[in-house]
Order: sequence, then C-alpha cells, then structure tokens
Amino acid sequence: MAGAKLFFKDYQDDDFTPPHLLIADDATPFTPRISERDLHDFWMRQIPGVSQLQTTNNEIVEVVHIGKYNRDAGPDFCRATIKLDGKIVQGDIEFHLDARDWFQHGHHADPAYNFVVLHFALRNQNQPSEILRENGLPITQILLNAHDLPVSEPEPRVVVECPLSRTTPEKILATIRRAGLFRLEQKAAAFSEQLVQSSWDQIVYQGISEALGYDKNQEAFRMLAKMLPVDLLFSEMRADDGDSVALEGLLYGAAGFLDGDDTGRDEEARIYLAQRRQIWQRISHPLRLRPLPQSAWRFFRLRPANFPTRRLAGLAILLRRFSQQGVLEHLLKLIGNGGAKPKTLAQELLKFFIAPAEGFWERRCDFRSRPAGLPAPSYGDLVGSARALDIVVNVILPALLQYAGQSGDARLMTTLSELYACLPSSQSNLITRRMTEQLSQHHILPKQFGRGAQAQQGFIYLQKLLCRPLQCETCMKFAKEAAI
Repeated sequence: MAGAKLFFKDYQDDDFTPPHLLIADDATPFTPRISERDLHDFWMRQIPGVSQLQTTNNEIVEVVHIGKYNRDAGPDFCRATIKLDGKIVQGDIEFHLDARDWFQHGHHADPAYNFVVLHFALRNQNQPSEILRENGLPITQILLNAHDLPVSEPEPRVVVECPLSRTTPEKILATIRRAGLFRLEQKAAAFSEQLVQSSWDQIVYQGISEALGYDKNQEAFRMLAKMLPVDLLFSEMRADDGDSVALEGLLYGAAGFLDGDDTGRDEEARIYLAQRRQIWQRISHPLRLRPLPQSAWRFFRLRPANFPTRRLAGLAILLRRFSQQGVLEHLLKLIGNGGAKPKTLAQELLKFFIAPAEGFWERRCDFRSRPAGLPAPSYGDLVGSARALDIVVNVILPALLQYAGQSGDARLMTTLSELYACLPSSQSNLITRRMTEQLSQHHILPKQFGRGAQAQQGFIYLQKLLCRPLQCETCMKFAKEAAI
C-alpha cells in the first residue's frame, strides 16, 4: 500500500514559495519521538488550494480549509473542508500517534466523532486496516511516517525585524488591504466549490447557519442545514402563510430538541413546544426526516446567550426575512439600493442580520423552567451586532463576490469592494495585536491603522500564511505588488 505523499499544485503566482514539507517514506518504522502536536502542526502547514495528500486507499485529498483547532473535548480540528478525489467533503479531523488509539480512546463508540471525515496517524506495523465511526461508517485514513515529519518549533509571537515593517506606513497599509482582498477572494472561491452540488440560496443559508453555530456547534448547524434545505423551509412557510411556527417546528424538530417529555418544564415552555411538535410530526413523517441526536449539540462552556437553542430562533427570524424573495434575490436587492453611499449600505446590511429576541426568547436561553421567585434575566439579541458582522464578512460578501464574478457584474463587484472598505472591524484579538506590534517596529503608525474589517482580515491572512511559516521573502514580493 502506498505511503502518504505530499504534492503541491502549480500556484497562480509564480513568486509564491510554499513552505518546505518532506515526502513520506514507506520504509520508515513507527517511532514515539513525535508528539501529537507535531501532527497538528503538519496539518496547519497545509496550504489551501495547493497541498494534496494521498490516503491509504490511494485517493487524493486536496486541502480546501484546515478547519478550526479544537482545544476542548472532541476531534482535534473541526469544520475542515477537503476534496476527496475531486468531491467536496466537510467535517472534523482527528490525529493519533498510533491508529489503534482510535479504538483505545473509545472514539468508535462516541457519537461526537461521527463527523470525522479524515483520520491521521503515524505508520505502524500493527495498524488497523479500517477504522469506524460509532454509526458504523468507515473513515478515510492517512498514515504518515515519523521520520519525515519535521519536529515543530514554537511559533514566534512577533517576527523580529519584520522586513515589511521597514517599508513606509503607506506601503504597510496598502499591503494589509491587499491581503484583506486576497482573503475575501479565497473565501469566495470556496463558495464556487459548493455550487457544484448546491444552489446559491442553499450555500448562503448553510453559511449563515454555520456562523450562528460559533465554534462549538458549527458542524451541527451544517448538518441541520443539509437535512432541511432552504427551499423546503420556504415552501412550508409559504404553505402556512408565512407562519413562523412552521419554520421553528422544522428547525427544532430536526435539531432533536422536540424529542423527550416535558418533565421539569413550565407551562409557557410546554405550550411553545407542543405547537411546534405538531408541525414537526405532520411534516417529518412523509419526508422521512430523522432528527439529529441531542448529543450533536454542545452547551458546555457556552454563555447562555450563545446556546444553540437561541441561535436557532435567530436563524428562524433571518429566514423569515428572506422567505418572500429568496436569499440571493433579497441580498441583491438590498445591496443594489439605488445610489446609497457605501457606508450607508454597510450599516443597512449589518442591521439586516441583527435579530432581536422576540416573545418566548426574550427572557430564555433554552426550554428549561425559569427559577421561581427570581427576576428573569435578559440575554440580549438572538443575533447581535458582532455576529451580524461575522456573517457579512465571512458569508455574504464572499458569496456575492463569487456571484458577481460568475455573472460578470462589474458594478456589483465595485459595490462589494466599497462595502468591504466601510465595514467596521470586530473586537481586537491576539492576531491584530501581534501584527500591530510587529509592523510598528520602525514607524509610529496612525491611530486608525488596522481599523476596519478589510484590514483585520488582512492581518489574519498575513499572520497565518506568511508570518507563522516565516515566509518573509514571499511577503515582500506580495507587498511589492500592493498599490498605494
């Protein structure tokens, strides 16, 4: 059986130099000197759209998105996207030093690992020929050789004597903006891959759903969006004259939150659930819909305001706003709002994705009874301004940019570019602080330096793809092309 080999496809920029990665060798035996963190680092060095790997079944795995590094219980990387022999596959990634640990650690009996689509392990003489999920399905496997994995060094927090920081403030800012555009274009390209199997409305709806899942529930929201296509939701809403109860009945029923009895629930919760159970039972049986197990949803270490029960209510509100015209048509109408200034359009777009708490959810985070004798807490909006910004930056703009490119709508592309430049940045994070420190080594940069969503996305692009692997030469070639 062939070893796990690494390939690089031709990159569109001839000046691009990928980080060095060694090729695996079948003959190298298993050795324990490599840690699991080294396997994690190997995965994080993969370049989306460039890196390819080979499975134990000789299938080619192309990396589209490495996913989110998981520091909690569960798989090592969540919400990754790969191409398996040309077909898009999304799910989690798990790593072990020894492939047998999949069974030793009990993952084969844990439903939380049913979303794993790729398993990495070091090659061992006694490795199992097949590993299975709790649901009985096999998982694609890649076996690496310890001898060919570079032992990872701690990533520097800040690149000392950063070459870009020695240029002018104007050049630094132009480079950040260009990097922000590149990151937007990368996200747009990911939507192109999904269009092979889905409609525009479906992929935007799925992207919004995943964004509402935050870190811990994105996979469950993705599975729910696939189980309940947006056309089905719109059809049922229209059949019930736009009644939100039908929509909520489908969402909560398919999510598994309508299963079980009402023990320990107050009267308000029982009435709310009973109305939606009737809808779910009427629709689910003819469509043969099976709800997700409640174990798919994570509440641990989440603020009550971020519970998936509340986010589903927020998703229902957003879908109601789209139901008359459809997702894409409504967004195009919203973006193409006459001669409105970009800043005004940006504000209107963000406002559209804010969903205030209504009715039952004004003072609740789940379906449990509220403590008697205590004032009901307020959990704020179902979808707040910060999450609305995340949806616009990571879902709406990339999707519309891809649509504009495919339809040849130059005016829409210009509008989106202007909108992007006007969107505010999200809360300062470790990456923005590190990059600001790094790029301020030789110049006092303006107070407004790095403000806005485009600059923040540029920071992320530079840090993850160039600064972390110390690709300074590539960064300077990138900066040279940035327009001031």
